[in-house]
Parts: sequence; structure tokens; C-alpha cells
Amino acid sequence: MDQAHPGIPVLASYGGNSYYGFANYWGMNFGGLDLSTVADGYPIPGLTVTDQRQNNTTSYQLGKFGGKLTRWSQQTATLGALDGIPFSVGYDLTGLTSGNSIVTGANDWMIQWNSASANFTVVGIQSCSNNGCVVTNVTPVATVNAGAFDAIAISGFANSYGGNITIPPTSGGAAHAAGDPIFYFTQTAIVPGTSVPTLYCLNQCPTATQLAGFSNGTLSTPFANGTDSQWFSAPNSSGTVTYTFGVSGLLDPSAAPIILEQANQYPSGSNYAQNGIQTGMLFTTPLTTANCPAGGPDAAIGNICEPANPTTYYTWQTGPQQWNQSLWLTTNGSVVPFDPPQNIPYTVPSGAAYGSWAGLPILLQFNGFGNLSGIPGYCVSAVDNSVQNCNGSNVVYMPMFSIPDGTILSLPGLNLSGPPTPLIVKALNGEILLALAPGQCTSMPLAAQALPSGGLHDPSNPSDSEYLGVMPTVTAAPKVINGVVQ
Repeated sequence: MDQAHPGIPVLASYGGNSYYGFANYWGMNFGGLDLSTVADGYPIPGLTVTDQRQNNTTSYQLGKFGGKLTRWSQQTATLGALDGIPFSVGYDLTGLTSGNSIVTGANDWMIQWNSASANFTVVGIQSCSNNGCVVTNVTPVATVNAGAFDAIAISGFANSYGGNITIPPTSGGAAHAAGDPIFYFTQTAIVPGTSVPTLYCLNQCPTATQLAGFSNGTLSTPFANGTDSQWFSAPNSSGTVTYTFGVSGLLDPSAAPIILEQANQYPSGSNYAQNGIQTGMLFTTPLTTANCPAGGPDAAIGNICEPANPTTYYTWQTGPQQWNQSLWLTTNGSVVPFDPPQNIPYTVPSGAAYGSWAGLPILLQFNGFGNLSGIPGYCVSAVDNSVQNCNGSNVVYMPMFSIPDGTILSLPGLNLSGPPTPLIVKALNGEILLALAPGQCTSMPLAAQALPSGGLHDPSNPSDSEYLGVMPTVTAAPKVINGVVQ
């Protein structure tokens, strides 16, 4: 099985050199070509991209900007669609669970809904660092007390739904049931030049002037008008920023682009240098007092507020990483579509080979034939295979375990509806890593070996019996590289 628009292998030609790479929903990578050093524009002058799939000679043009606009669109499903799929919530669960005494206090808890028993259970604790997020199993699982979540909105993060998820409180405090609605957002990357309405920002709103001052060290924040510490409401419109969007990306009221894409443009030690700068929610309608909850303190003093439950909003980000930037391919003037990864729930088998992940539910991402990711892992040195920090240089990411060949997975239907599709897992390749073993070879006896009969040969010597012949003159590009027909 494959996706309708999967990722594709590509070849970029730029500055007289060729770079093999891969393009998919998340962007593009070319071995040896640092796209952050390539000037923004569309199409990028002197850079061509060609398809490397068998019997495909399509040529593409590459567009690039140092920022990315994402549209978030609200979707609706039911709690039953979340059955057995873990999601994280940051809550204080003191006194709200039973079955395991360690599940108490505030933490980043991994929770599941169980339709059969009509309750929520706590299955793990998530800890995140620069090396990613790791889930520690909660054994036995803890059961959330009946009614504990009925009267409050549950806000969490579910990879299977693409990010943030909201489970509204039930009507009249009734118990949650599988048919209750849930809300999540799908995301769409917006190509510069696409028509977008005026955007209004109240929280984390950068301007070009503020970015310049932050870059040279005269300002402590990239966000203007006090929006770096402002949430949900503001005293008046002076605490907001209005944007437009065009061929140069997001533009502030002075029509200057909101871009800070080079690592050396960020103050030394700044967290933004690693993760980039992202706005809060950007809305397509003006922010007014009418958005504030009636009778609440914001409405009473005349503040303006963000809408409480937007069906659509936007975010803009800029930074030195590829995920902070816009990259897209076009052919014949049309943008090449790529399908987002589809999430597959998977319960890790039991056994010592699976370490601390044994028995845990995780989510895998299917992104076309031969691309199944999501297995937790770690990083090792490319030189001696010793365990290293994933932020280091010359490191290789390694999975914690392999899924056994023949495992049958169930790919949920499109938009979490319709019958699931069974997938059979089979490794396409494998590797064995050997670590250095200092001192292990010192006691090995080494005996001199006689040369083979007949003496030595020089295959480049025409008078030698093993002469290979005249070296051919190469006049065209290779037809096969690493077994792949070009």
C-alpha cells in the first residue's frame, strides 16, 4: 500500500554540483546542501530539482522563504474514536485517581479513554528534553475517578490528531460516553503569495523592528507591544499587531517581512536560536470585547479578547531550522502536494528486547511505502557507536527496537472514519552496529602468512596476466547508484 501523494527521492542541481535528497510533507533535505544558506525566493535562481523515481523524469522548481504560515482548521470526532489512543495532559491529579499511588500531583500524564469501561485511565508519565520525549510506564494503570473530568474541558496533545485536542465538559455534569464530541485541528502549510485575510494577533506578536532589536541585543524579546506576556486578553488594540500575507510572507503594519532565519542572527545562548520564533494564534476577524466571556472580569473592564473556540486560526514561525521555513516544489506552475503522515496506534510487545517500552501503547507514523517511523530511540556516534546526545555533531539516530516482521498494523480510515486498512510490516533493510572493544584483540596470536602462489599482480599493467584493460571514458551520468536505477 502507498499514499496518494507520498514523499519522493529527488536530485537538486545547484552551483555546478548535484545533491541527492528527499521531499515530503515535512520539507526537503539534500545531502551536502544547506538550504538555509540559499537566498529566499521563487523560483530559486540556478537551482533545479528532478524526480528520482524509476521511469520518472519530472523537473521541479523550488521555492523557499525563511518563515512559514500554517492554517489550523477545527475538526470534530467522537470520544469513541480516541479509544485506546494515548494523549498527554498537564494536570494536577491529586485525589482524582485510584489504583496506583504514584499517580498524584501535577505532571505531564499520558491518558487513554476506554470505551468498554467508559472511563479514563492513566498509563504513563511523559518527560521531554532536547533529546525528545520519553514515556515511563505506569504499572498498574490508574483509573480516573468517575466524574473527575465531566465538568471541565480536557485540553491535551494527541499525535494521532495532529496536535492539540479538546474534550468539552459534558452537559449537566453527565458521565462521559463514547459518543461525546471532541475537537482537534488539522494543519495546512500556506505557500507565500496565497490569498489570506488580514490577521490579528494578541499573544507573541513580533514586528520587524522588534526582531532587529532582539537580534542586535538592544531588546530582550522578539515580541512587540507587550504581547510576550499577554494571554487571551488585552486592555485595548494597542496591545495587538495586525499582519498581512503576500509573496514576501508575513508582513507587519509597516509592510516589513517577519523573518529571522539565520542562526547567527540570534543572541548567543537564546532558546530561539534552536527552536525559532512562533506567534500565538492569528485570527481573521478583529479582536473585540464581544469575545470576552459575558459577566467575566475582562468584559467588565472593557478588555478585548481572543475568540474562545475558533474554527480556524493561523500561526507564523521563522527560524534557522527547516521546520521554521517554507519549502515547496512546483511543476507547470502548480504546487506539488504531499500527504501528511497517517498515525497508527501500536502496542509494543512484552519482553526484555523492548526495554522500558514493553507493553506500552505508542503511535507510529506511516508516510508512504517504506516509511514507517515513530519508534522511540537514541543517538550514537557515527565513529564508534557510543551513545551520544542527539544535539551533538556526527551522530546517528537509532531505534530502541524493531517491529517483528509479519506484524499486522491497522491504519485508521481517512479522518478517523471508515474501515481501517490492515498493513503487514516487513523490514526492507537492516544493519548491525559494532562497538569498539579496546584491549580485546591484544591476546590474539598473529601468524605470518605466505603469499599466494604466482606472486603479486598489477591489474593496470598491460603485460600482467590479470590486466583489466583500458579504463573506459565516462560520457554520461550513471544509470544505477547503489542498486537504484536512475
